[in-house]
Amino acid sequence: MSASIFEHFCLTNRLQAMPASPLTVVRFLDDMKGAHIDVVWREIKKISLAHSLSGLADPTLGAPVALAVSKIANVTLPRSWNLEHKSMFGELPYPLQLYISAREQSRDTEIRRMQNEVAEMTKEREAKNGKAAA
Repeated sequence: MSASIFEHFCLTNRLQAMPASPLTVVRFLDDMKGAHIDVVWREIKKISLAHSLSGLADPTLGAPVALAVSKIANVTLPRSWNLEHKSMFGELPYPLQLYISAREQSRDTEIRRMQNEVAEMTKEREAKNGKAAA
């Protein structure tokens, strides 16, 4: 099996791949900033799995790595969240960010649809009332 991108990065930068520290993973992610999030996320899962299978602590868990992944992923922040909670959004695991963002967008779309429906019903009612008064 060929070395992973992470292992190659560690060899090139004289860093320890196993066990890796969260800081090493963050440095790796900083190096991967131009890569597509699918490639980055696949590498994160490989790092996590390798450590778990070896009985080592998973260096990909926790806020520092989540924030680094978040910078690459650029997931849309929830519009309805207040500023304090928006600042914590990047600390959430990437799959959870995707889920929350999709749910927020779906909810916003449904709210807009319902608002338009109510506005249309109001116009129709006003038109009927205008004809009845005339």
